[in-house]
Amino acid sequence: MDSVASSTQRESGPRQGSEYAELPDIIKEAGLLRRRPVRYAVKGSLTLLAFTGAWVAFALLGDTWWQLFTAAFLAVACTQIAFLGHDAGHKQIFPRRRANAALAFTSRQSRAKRGFPGWMAKYQAFRWVEATLLATHIVGYLTAVFLVLSPGKALVFIAVHQGLWGLYMGCSFAPNHKGMLTLTEGHPLDFLREQVLTSHNVTGGRWVDFAFGGLNFQIEHHLFPGMPRPTLRRAQPLVQAFCVSRGINYSEGGLLVSYGQILRYLHEVGAPLRADDARKKGRAASQ
Repeated sequence: MDSVASSTQRESGPRQGSEYAELPDIIKEAGLLRRRPVRYAVKGSLTLLAFTGAWVAFALLGDTWWQLFTAAFLAVACTQIAFLGHDAGHKQIFPRRRANAALAFTSRQSRAKRGFPGWMAKYQAFRWVEATLLATHIVGYLTAVFLVLSPGKALVFIAVHQGLWGLYMGCSFAPNHKGMLTLTEGHPLDFLREQVLTSHNVTGGRWVDFAFGGLNFQIEHHLFPGMPRPTLRRAQPLVQAFCVSRGINYSEGGLLVSYGQILRYLHEVGAPLRADDARKKGRAASQ
């Protein structure tokens, strides 16, 4: 969902004369689009240190059920690494465009690349290097787990690690758009309203920023996908005030409230199916 919306912005962009045109000036004046490579260097180093430390602890602990705590910690570390990858994909980290852009998504981008990046763009559909690295990762992961743990513990470790990792990722993305306005092709909304009305922010302190990897500021991220994560919190009140002054509904709520909204929405979506089941049971009972 996140990449689709940002792709829409890159391809169509804000409509001429839209109210959105005033917002970037406010954001730029506050210096919120300037890259923060040092902050990202520190964040990335600490994240990789935690990830490496978890595997060192895994090797030292040996064949014990205490490794399930290592699996849970690794799930958090892997998700944090994924958040950094997400930021890099949106070109939030490096000041220069060349350092941010590894793949080409349009013919114009591919023709602009030279040297090794140009060769990568030419043959990026046949990424044997990537396939090799993925295969190496899987083999290395399974080898390490089964070398240290007995088969039963290894299977449980993998289930806990991968399961919690997936759950953490899902819980991070779930509040962003579920239950919000769903648009159809040809809708009349301008870019500003399209992004704000279909997104939802999760409020909270710095721990929420860390846990969600900045995705709790989904409205600001969709309006400015290249904005560095460290400045999203400072941009939030500016964007909210801008929306309120123009009568645009700005959706936000606490973590539990946001998950409650998601569950109510999913319950409403499933209502017709439950009604069909009730009718079928009623007909079956009457026969």
